[in-house]
Amino acid sequence: MINLFINNKVSLEMIELILQNILEMDFEYENPDLNFKKGYTKQNVAVWLFSEHEFENDRDMFFEDFTYHIDFENNDKINNTEFIELVLANKVIDELSKIDDIKMMLVKDLQKILYLN
Repeated sequence: MINLFINNKVSLEMIELILQNILEMDFEYENPDLNFKKGYTKQNVAVWLFSEHEFENDRDMFFEDFTYHIDFENNDKINNTEFIELVLANKVIDELSKIDDIKMMLVKDLQKILYLN
């Protein structure tokens, strides 16, 4: 699973619109009690958008610096699952990078930093 953490320099609604436009998807399921929305891309990747998280800083990963959290989880366990997750996450990073002062951290399985700005 690939996880993208984003600071609060952009609204949750804007992140949702970017995800829908860039990934050509809609959020089909929402659980307000657990603060998340879930949808699927054409590539059958589940995208979870969380309005908050409870992760604590760990080693060199400063989760507490970020408000929002997106998980990319490929449901196709036969093909290269991590590759398509990374491609989709990088599309989102490219679009969000256009916003001034936005900070992001991309991690693999909440264990390894893949990208930090």
